[in-house]
Amino acid sequence: MINYILTVKFYISLNLPRKEDGNNFGVEVQSEIISNLSDSLDSARQVLSEMITYFATRASYIVSSRQNPHIADYMNGIATYDNKE
Repeated sequence: MINYILTVKFYISLNLPRKEDGNNFGVEVQSEIISNLSDSLDSARQVLSEMITYFATRASYIVSSRQNPHIADYMNGIATYDNKE
């Protein structure tokens, strides 16, 4: 998704018309779209970062449960973490 947003943003940036005296509506619209795409890009990066954090934390819990298979609380902790997220 990030690649698609970057591609569209780059395409629009390359096709911005020159600003002239009067009738800059197209330039304003394209600038607003670029701003919205930047916001979308930030949101997509934040979601990706949260996913990475979630799976890294979950993996560390699984490693702990594999190292100590006799402790049932590790497996319960993984289930609780999954339900919380």
